[in-house]
Amino acid sequence: MGLVKQCSIGLIATLSLSFSFGWIQKTSAAESRCQGASCKDKNPVEYGCDADGSFVEQVITTVYRWQDSWQPQQIIIEKTYSKSCNATWTRAYIPSETFLFIRDQAPINGSEQIHGLFQANGTGYFWSNSNMAPGRSVNQACVALQSIPLPGLGYLYDRHCTSFN
Repeated sequence: MGLVKQCSIGLIATLSLSFSFGWIQKTSAAESRCQGASCKDKNPVEYGCDADGSFVEQVITTVYRWQDSWQPQQIIIEKTYSKSCNATWTRAYIPSETFLFIRDQAPINGSEQIHGLFQANGTGYFWSNSNMAPGRSVNQACVALQSIPLPGLGYLYDRHCTSFN
């Protein structure tokens, strides 16, 4: 046998043994968890933070949009916190093209600080998460829904948020 063929067979045999005996292990969500500041702008599901995530506050509101033929639709906004990750994010039942984010109470240099900005895309109304903000500071969970189209300019957005807590 040639050297290349022997090396290939040896590599396959080694990998087979590794998988059989568990030498090569997948990283679990718990092992890939972030903590506090390292969670900033990361997906709560990918990092396993949703496992112990619980909502701190929930707001249910009715919206009227041209996209829904001005028929009333309910949206749900939840400020969610994970103790194990020490991170906060917005979880919401919203329509497609909606932005989800966490907003800080105190503006910095006159501008609003937002974290975890994520644009949800899907069909109809569905549940989605923003990315995370570190810690459990005084902030609010928000969504910005497309409302009225402005020809040649895009859309106006309506913002809906939980209270600051």
